[in-house]
Amino acid sequence: MSVRPVAAVLGLFVSIVALSAQSAPPAKPAPELKRLDAYLGKWTSEGTAEPSPYGPAGPVTSTDTFEWMPGGFFMVHHWDVKQGSAAIKGMEVIGWDAKAKGLTSRFYDNAGNTGVFKGTAAATGIQWMGESEVGGKPIKERCTMGMPSGNVWSGKCEYSADGTKWMPNFATKNVKSGK
Repeated sequence: MSVRPVAAVLGLFVSIVALSAQSAPPAKPAPELKRLDAYLGKWTSEGTAEPSPYGPAGPVTSTDTFEWMPGGFFMVHHWDVKQGSAAIKGMEVIGWDAKAKGLTSRFYDNAGNTGVFKGTAAATGIQWMGESEVGGKPIKERCTMGMPSGNVWSGKCEYSADGTKWMPNFATKNVKSGK
């Protein structure tokens, strides 16, 4: 085969790819993600923790920041928590799973804990269900993030070894402290 037909085929391929890229509309974030705008900014949290795989019982305080990644497809949540004497810093990435038609979340923290959650949004907030690995052991978790009313929202989480017997982990009141 001579160089000329190969160059013609390659040129045709490049033209087709370029035309298809130009004709495809740009991707847009799922409209369901817009309700997460209510959580944007910096929040200060206070509450009570029960003994759990995350730490001891006692007061829990946190600073949480929610922000959109460029493009608006994913929200990043950073936290800095004190639970008794335990200090937990972490991050979560929240997005939309079009196939499952629900929110999705994956988190990581400074103690090596990680988890994957599925969320269901309602007018009153978001219900999260998922599985985590905490201290090297698997646990199931369910959490509720109340929908912010003005500059305040409440949250609570529970955990379970088997998904049937649920134990309280923590409950917080969250107040917006900045943009």
